[in-house]
Amino acid sequence: LLYLFGIMFFALGFVDFPLITLHVSRQNIIQGDALPLLYALAMLVDAFAALFFGWLYDRLHFKALLLSSLMAAFFPVFVFCSASLWSTLVGVALWGIGMGAHESILKAAVVTLTSKEKRSTNFGIFESCFGLSWFLGSWLMGWLYDLEPTCLAAFSITAQLCALPLYLGVTMKNRQ
Repeated sequence: LLYLFGIMFFALGFVDFPLITLHVSRQNIIQGDALPLLYALAMLVDAFAALFFGWLYDRLHFKALLLSSLMAAFFPVFVFCSASLWSTLVGVALWGIGMGAHESILKAAVVTLTSKEKRSTNFGIFESCFGLSWFLGSWLMGWLYDLEPTCLAAFSITAQLCALPLYLGVTMKNRQ
């Protein structure tokens, strides 16, 4: 349950990429025809982060989840609280780290935490909770973006950081 609630907080606060491109476009940071390059950068970082954090998870287990989450949690500051190209690129790279690390670690952790007999059911529960949390967070952050992008950033960071103590609890409970 600690892990599930931690993942739900992460998903609640993880900004969907279309909202990032909407913001970048509205701020005229990057021209519309170059926005796919921003996503390509995120996916390139995602690919390397997935490899690295998957490797790290094999060695450090849940500590790798703590590290990747802490690294990625502050991407909204770089994306939504600055109108600089360089800040946006840093934010998108951090977003890519969060996406890649979590894509590789999240499911591996479910395998680590569940018995073989209940693994499929637990994957279903995990994905349902993750998807519902990401949906609710995306809806809320879209509303917050219309109020003020910095409100979105504050909510995103707070929700993601709320996952860290829960991940730490899982780490402490499953020392390996």
